[in-house]
Amino acid sequence: MFLDAPAGRSQIEAFPALLKERENGQVIDGVELVLFPSEDLVRFFGITDAKDIEWMLPRLTPHPWKTLEQPLVLNNEPALEAIPQYRVVSTTSLGLGVHNQDLIAKARAEGRFWEIDSGHDLMIS
Repeated sequence: MFLDAPAGRSQIEAFPALLKERENGQVIDGVELVLFPSEDLVRFFGITDAKDIEWMLPRLTPHPWKTLEQPLVLNNEPALEAIPQYRVVSTTSLGLGVHNQDLIAKARAEGRFWEIDSGHDLMIS
C-alpha cells in the first residue's frame, strides 16, 4: 500500500513504470513476487558504495506484487489526520514528483518536513 497518495490509489497508479517489473516476476509458494534483489536494483535506489551494496544484497527480499496494485482504503481518515505526521523525503524522490504535494506543503507549514540529499534508501546512504 502507498501511504503518500490519495485514498484509493495504488503504487502502480503512482508509478506505472513498475508494470514492467511484472514481466520478471516469479510465483513462489503461491505468491507473485517482483523486484528481486540485484546490484542494479540497489544502484537504482541510490546505493552506490560497494560496502553498502555488499551489506544490503543478502538482506533484501523480493516484493509481493499485490502490495503494488492494491489501493489504499482508509475507513477513518479523520483519525489518521489527528496523528502528527512527519515527512522525511529524499531529494531524489522529490525530483520525481511522486509525492502528494498537499501533504508536503502541510508538513512544511507545520515544521514536520525534512529533505535529505540522498537516494530512495536514505536510511543506508
